[in-house]
Amino acid sequence: MAALGKIRSKGALLMGIIGLGLFSFIAEEAFRSCESSRNNERQQIGEVLGEKINVNDFQKLVDEYTDVIKMQQGTDALNDQQLNQVKDMVWNTYIQTKIVENEAKKLGLRVTDEEMQNVLKQGTNPC
Repeated sequence: MAALGKIRSKGALLMGIIGLGLFSFIAEEAFRSCESSRNNERQQIGEVLGEKINVNDFQKLVDEYTDVIKMQQGTDALNDQQLNQVKDMVWNTYIQTKIVENEAKKLGLRVTDEEMQNVLKQGTNPC
């Protein structure tokens, strides 16, 4: 009974501590949500013509190229030097592709579905 009496006499202090705890919990969640938007910025590894490149998308491209090279060479894994070469190749190819796409769009160049079908049927480039 004496313990309950002490708790009741300190009621305002306890309410303040509980309120502070709840506030800090809510503030922590708000901080985490702001931090996640900053993490998205950290996930960007580069920018080409105003388009940001996400590290996950880049890694997918690297993985695809790595799989192709492993199949061509008949190996299970690439060494560090080969992996770095693949990353450089993917990066350069990505940049070149974006630049060509941008210039083609500026010039109004486009390939129709019929032209693509003809190229696929003939197996050669008509140019």
